[in-house]
Amino acid sequence: MYLPLPVSRPSAFNFSLITATLLATAAAATLAYGTDAYWAQFRRGFSIILFTHRLQWVLATISLLLCLAVMGLIIGGRRRAWWLMALGPVLALFVHRIVSNPMRQFEILEDPLLAKAVEVSGTTLKDDDWVVGVQFGDQAYAYPYAALFRSPVILQNNHEQRMLLIWSPFANRATAFKVDREIRKSELQIVAMPCNTLLLYNGRNGQLINGVTGQTTGRDKPIGLHQSVETRKMTWQSWRKLHPDSLVLVPIPGDIPTAPILPRYPMPPPGAGHAPEAMVIFAATTRPVAIPADSINDQPSSVSAGETQLLLFRDKTSGVLRAFDRRVHEDLFPQFRPKTDPKRPTVAFIDKDSGTEWSADGKAIEGPFKGEQLRPIAADDGVYWGVIHYWYPAVKWITPTQATTDPSVSNPKEPRRRTRPAR
Repeated sequence: MYLPLPVSRPSAFNFSLITATLLATAAAATLAYGTDAYWAQFRRGFSIILFTHRLQWVLATISLLLCLAVMGLIIGGRRRAWWLMALGPVLALFVHRIVSNPMRQFEILEDPLLAKAVEVSGTTLKDDDWVVGVQFGDQAYAYPYAALFRSPVILQNNHEQRMLLIWSPFANRATAFKVDREIRKSELQIVAMPCNTLLLYNGRNGQLINGVTGQTTGRDKPIGLHQSVETRKMTWQSWRKLHPDSLVLVPIPGDIPTAPILPRYPMPPPGAGHAPEAMVIFAATTRPVAIPADSINDQPSSVSAGETQLLLFRDKTSGVLRAFDRRVHEDLFPQFRPKTDPKRPTVAFIDKDSGTEWSADGKAIEGPFKGEQLRPIAADDGVYWGVIHYWYPAVKWITPTQATTDPSVSNPKEPRRRTRPAR
């Protein structure tokens, strides 16, 4: 019969000391690196980021208590002070979390100081610098990329209204919403950028807001966020032509990008044989669609997006993307062709079915549909395919059908109606 060998008191003491040190280091390492955007490329990576953020104070408390336990063991066991060197990695991890966190380079602005367009043109803001433009209330605002790369979250007041702008710099996407007074800068925190998407934490209600979708991580509508506000991305020259009275957030001088840049953090392969860095036009319609950005020019293009039939083109003068729902009279879907009319300079298109002439603003100028107005559709130009596919798994990559000719319409026909399958 074999009896277990007795464990000496020094061996048990050393085992307890080493175990407590390793556990303290593990908790500190999870706290320091658990919210790193690196994890998002893995299947459960986003869950790791959420887990770490929600338990960050628990992890910090566990690590500190274990450090105190280690110090107590060293003092009580009369061990040499050099044992305290084992706590060096824990200290280094805490310093990394507090000081070296890459999210510390970003800040949140509330009601920032703005300048008039004439005051910044050609000086602090050049014509080819990119801006995020917003028409909010009765005022147009321009937020240069050079300013947003440092301050990607902005709370903007306009009389009695408030807006929250969230800019995901490495996804090249901006979302904006009307918000309540309860949304405060002091309670907001930039957590991480998983899959190049800014993740914003609202400490008032404990919700995490996704900068690309504008929803919580549970796909719900965040508390305090209401109607979305359309954002436009274009050069300062193009925005100034459209809105000469725009107010501008003045960027701080420095070596900061002034145009879209490639994604920084790794992303899972999006599939469909397309590069994750490919730029697309994204429309979150009944069926989300992604259209190659370089496939749309000043010629009208048609895209089917679930219940919505899209008309896409770029303005000939500004290059700004325009998107409309082709629906007319509830169940008619005209096909558009480019058209010029010397008698009506505003004419840009003609629908080949009825012969109605349309302006670039989607208004019927002459013909059977005169007076009709196509409904604008929110379409985000120049976002990255890998980011969009990650957060919208059901999105479809679609190459549009484009009209490049200017046919004469001698015998207009009845516009196409949507056919419904027989029951």
